[in-house]
Amino acid sequence: MRWREFREKIRKTFKLIDILESGKRRISVSRRFLLLASVSVLVLVGIVLVGSGLAQTRSIIIWSQQQPENTTHNGSIAVSPNGQLVASGRTDSNDVNIWNAANGALIRTLNGRDNNANALAFSPDSQYLVSGSTSNLSLNLWRVSDGVRLVGRLPAFTNGIVGLSFSPDGQLLAASGSHANTYKIFHVPDMTLIGEFGNFDPVLGYNARIFSIAFSRDGQFIAAGATRGIYLRNAADGSLVRTINPNYPNPMTTDSIAFAPNGTDVAAGVAYKDPTYSNCIDCSIKIFRIADGTLLHTYTDPSGPDFPKVQFSPSGRIIGAGFSDNHGTVTSGAAEFWNVDTEQILRRDSRDFWVQDLAYAPSGKTYAFYGADGVIAVVRAPQILFDW
Repeated sequence: MRWREFREKIRKTFKLIDILESGKRRISVSRRFLLLASVSVLVLVGIVLVGSGLAQTRSIIIWSQQQPENTTHNGSIAVSPNGQLVASGRTDSNDVNIWNAANGALIRTLNGRDNNANALAFSPDSQYLVSGSTSNLSLNLWRVSDGVRLVGRLPAFTNGIVGLSFSPDGQLLAASGSHANTYKIFHVPDMTLIGEFGNFDPVLGYNARIFSIAFSRDGQFIAAGATRGIYLRNAADGSLVRTINPNYPNPMTTDSIAFAPNGTDVAAGVAYKDPTYSNCIDCSIKIFRIADGTLLHTYTDPSGPDFPKVQFSPSGRIIGAGFSDNHGTVTSGAAEFWNVDTEQILRRDSRDFWVQDLAYAPSGKTYAFYGADGVIAVVRAPQILFDW
């Protein structure tokens, strides 16, 4: 039974009870008991199915587009905050495509020199799209409505961009660079450089290399993901609030970061591996409390999620990640989703190739991914009972 149908049955049953009790029809005590019992059984069955994961096994692709294999490059994807658009790019092409989120129709292609996108981000109002390339002229700001590049080929980082994040009000953009140990903040839309901030580690005594970057939901903090974990910094001046790493003194290599919708937690996509053989030592998704860095949850998969790109559902009740299977073949991967509270797997959408990037739609009903096989797709997302 589909969740929509399941919810509708419950709603209809309660509506029937309301009608009957309103005096339109007389109802006996036994009849009312049976109706309520039916609802209870439906609820219990649903809870069991959700808890066991049996109700979340189907992956329904709404639409997909096939591009050339991308196994030696990287793909990126983003869903506009208004839910209307999907943007995709790759590091071996100067084309960034804008797709209709509902049906996959190509709306326009953003083409320009040094636009081979390693990272993409829509502004909170969906008016702008930023692409970060792998070149030294790495930052581009596009107007979504007509595809005009407003600011292009900014020399942000020598080796290109690995992370982009808008502030909640859309006025600032944080960017982190490949092999860089600093991050930069730009003013939007003129892309004036506000400042460059070193990721100084007081234990190491030098700036630590950054792999990912994210603004907090209230805009007060910036989280930088690095080898030693998450560096939580004040957005205003870059000062260090705390370093989050339950593996200390061992590394907690943080490939991606996502702040939870509740505003109190932050998630890390962790891939700490043996430096000799690249086998996973700690490949997992972790959630921490922002206030004190306490580890709240850990989500794992037997395959060893490698290069995990982590995302919260808009409700915050589900956490998902696209990754490569460290224990499988070099190209296999998945998009996987867990119940945030119970840590149980809701669904694993396995792929023959690495899922290089993943993004939730603002409705929470779908997600988009970019695969190393060149597949760009929008997929029906798993749901939790009563998550509407």
